Parts: sequence; C-alpha cells; structure tokens
Amino acid sequence: MHQTLFVCTANIFRSRFSEEVYNHLAEQLGLSSIAFSAGLMVGRYTHRTIYYPALDHLKKLNIIPKRENELSIHIDDIKLSQYDKIICMDEEEHKPMIEANSNLSNLKIEYWDIVDEPKVSSHISLPKCYLEVEKLISNIASELM
Repeated sequence: MHQTLFVCTANIFRSRFSEEVYNHLAEQLGLSSIAFSAGLMVGRYTHRTIYYPALDHLKKLNIIPKRENELSIHIDDIKLSQYDKIICMDEEEHKPMIEANSNLSNLKIEYWDIVDEPKVSSHISLPKCYLEVEKLISNIASELM
C-alpha cells in the first residue's frame, strides 16, 4: 500500500482538502494507495476540523469527506516512516517550519506552491490543489501498475 502525507500549517484547509481529493481519486481508480494529512503548527489554532471553504469545494466536486469531523493532527503525533511521499503545500511558508523541527529535518519532502488564505483566495488555491493531486495520482498510478 502506497501512502502519501499532505502537510500544511493547521491541517484544516489545503492538506485536508488534498487528502480527501486524493483518497477519492485513488478509490475511483482502484489504486492501492491512501493519503493522510497533518499540520506543522496545529496547537496554535482554535479551529481544528476541516475549514468550510474546503468542505464547500469538496461538495462541488461531489466528494464526501471521510474525516469531516475529525480534529487536525500535529505532524509530530504520527509515524512518518510509514509514508512513501510527504508533500508540504507551500515551500515558502513551510520549509522554515520543517527546518526548525528536528523530527523532520532529515526527511525527503516535496513542496508545492499552494498559498493559503488570506493571501490567495480559496477559489484559486483549491482548484490548484485539485490539479496537483490529480497529477500526483496519475504519477502514482503509473508507478503502481
């Protein structure tokens, strides 16, 4: 089973959206692959479930979230060695956080360029997330088949 971890700051928006899209597409294709998500600064935020713009966008895509009511998870609270791929949503925002965390500094991490609200509207960032996840699924499908 191939496993991907999506990482953002609070684990309520970009990473959670990407996780849900990935799992939906992988299931549709019958891939032996699953995604999960975590945040780098979860404890600093009071909101801990998936953010409503992500839920709204998933609904427009006819994707029913599997973890809608689950609380965000801090990256230090999961077993990172089980993941084949770890993706941070925004290099500029997340690379300094990765480098400051001694648990993460030696990991191979891929960075995307998906900027968070309020700098970039969810109407721009979430479709960009979807396209990146779609490309990733296509690549993983090629590797697994």
